[in-house]
Amino acid sequence: MSQVIENQQVKSEILSDNLKELKTKIEVLKVKNQKDTTTLAESNAASKRYYELMDVIIESNNQDELAKEMRLLEPLLSKTIKTKQIEAFENTLQMDLMHVNTRYVMLEPGKKIVSPAGFHPDSKIYTKPSGVVILTDRLPRTSNLSYYDLQK
Repeated sequence: MSQVIENQQVKSEILSDNLKELKTKIEVLKVKNQKDTTTLAESNAASKRYYELMDVIIESNNQDELAKEMRLLEPLLSKTIKTKQIEAFENTLQMDLMHVNTRYVMLEPGKKIVSPAGFHPDSKIYTKPSGVVILTDRLPRTSNLSYYDLQK
């Protein structure tokens, strides 16, 4: 069985269900963000400081003190992390996605399939690259297309 995917979004029940789950994740994160008493500015500042400390802690003579400061910053990071997750998930909702229900994905050389934010590669949901995309369980003997074997 082969499927050639044109320029429309591949719709499937599995894809629709996964998109509903992603929308639910977004709503849950938004509710948690609203309940978080830390402001986004405070969280962003804590995040910046945390990553500064990560850069210097290994070479520092006072690792214990820096680690202690990092532990104090950790609760403040959650709002920044959740906000970035929400942005990434909302970007995923805007992407042209496909659910791959075959062993191989054939596409133009240099093109890639990517598992977008909010989806594990095991879900077999990928961003649809531009150009020719063929979903198939059998590879042709010859082709100028490259392919991904999703069973490896």
